[in-house]
Amino acid sequence: MLKCFAFGAVLISLMTLTGCSKLEPVTPEAPAGPVYGDVGAALEFSVVTQDPQDLPVCYQLRWGDGQSSDWSAPLPSGTTTTVEHAWSSPGIYEVTAWARNTEGRASQVSPVHSVSIGRELGYPNSVIATIRVEGDPTDIAVLPAGDYLYVANEVVNHVTVVSLNDQSVVGRVTCGTAPWFVVATPDGQRVYVSNHEDSTISVIRTSDNTVEATVPVRGHPCRPGIVPGGSLCYVPCQTANVVSVIRARDNSVVATVPVGHDPREAACLPNGRFVYVANCASATLSVISTETNSVVGTVALPFGAHRVYCNPNGEYVYASEYYGNRVAVVRVSDNTVVAGFEPGTDPCSMVCLPSGDYLYTGNIGSGDVSIVRTSDNTVVGRVTCGDANWSVAAPASGRFVAACSRYSHAVYIIGRGGRP
Repeated sequence: MLKCFAFGAVLISLMTLTGCSKLEPVTPEAPAGPVYGDVGAALEFSVVTQDPQDLPVCYQLRWGDGQSSDWSAPLPSGTTTTVEHAWSSPGIYEVTAWARNTEGRASQVSPVHSVSIGRELGYPNSVIATIRVEGDPTDIAVLPAGDYLYVANEVVNHVTVVSLNDQSVVGRVTCGTAPWFVVATPDGQRVYVSNHEDSTISVIRTSDNTVEATVPVRGHPCRPGIVPGGSLCYVPCQTANVVSVIRARDNSVVATVPVGHDPREAACLPNGRFVYVANCASATLSVISTETNSVVGTVALPFGAHRVYCNPNGEYVYASEYYGNRVAVVRVSDNTVVAGFEPGTDPCSMVCLPSGDYLYTGNIGSGDVSIVRTSDNTVVGRVTCGDANWSVAAPASGRFVAACSRYSHAVYIIGRGGRP
């Protein structure tokens, strides 16, 4: 019970009229939970408040669709409760909450938490910005914070820097000959550039967009993969049939790993233990142990692999077909192809939203980006955006997906509406 202390006759008289035990719980803050979701998907929302008398508190949430949750069981004051709800139709709903103590006193209704429900709202699905870039944009990297993009331009020998704040080109970093691929480190402090004709890697320091190192590698480097901590960069070397391993702290090659024929991309599992390499001419994926820098497994594919991508949850690896229409799904636990789907014409680069629920494929031949629901490998959307989408990338938040269109000489920002 709350202890009441009176300092003077006026306060004693006031308490006699109101009573210490008649106070209501503090009005809760807006419920905490996701801001996007699919129709029929159960989403979790949490709420908490304090009772001035330290009485147990019950909670009820109102979902904005005419429904409310049941009152929760009494919980100690200051204890958070979490409640699920699924909406049956798309829309924007206002979720609120209120509290009631065990003496029946109810709080005011909380502020609103808005949630957008529906396929068209639950993930980025429309072009919200088009940014023109020169040259021949073949690959794109998004810094984790989502504020800058780095675009490889194979024919103009520089990397274009794009600011998302004003959606414009803000810099150009001269690299080697034919900078074909770009990958950002997990902390966003470096960008690795594969100079295809020079057989070098340019290391761009993003704080001032300066090339701080040029690292010689083997023949014709393709798209690198970086371990989660950023300590190692794995560079597939297309004509040498090896992967060069660059140590980040001194930008030196510390290992050379033989893989299959014509390796095109390397991707590291989220746990950092294994790197998967797409071998275009061998119709395989090579699995490299990052502990030993040696191949410890080979995955047979039904086609030559153009690109490879590791799901954020580490359970699956996706391999796209070289100038075909298929994507193979590889189960990591036993390195077995367990499914496949056809997202578009000539799917190339791939990226998932952070949850892993949706996979985006840049399609070279169909002039669009496909959105694939990973739970059942179903294409749930297509976004038209220019000609020959060679690369897709997303920031750590997943609030947008960027696609570079090689023959439209543009970067397209795919969002949920409004500015990224």
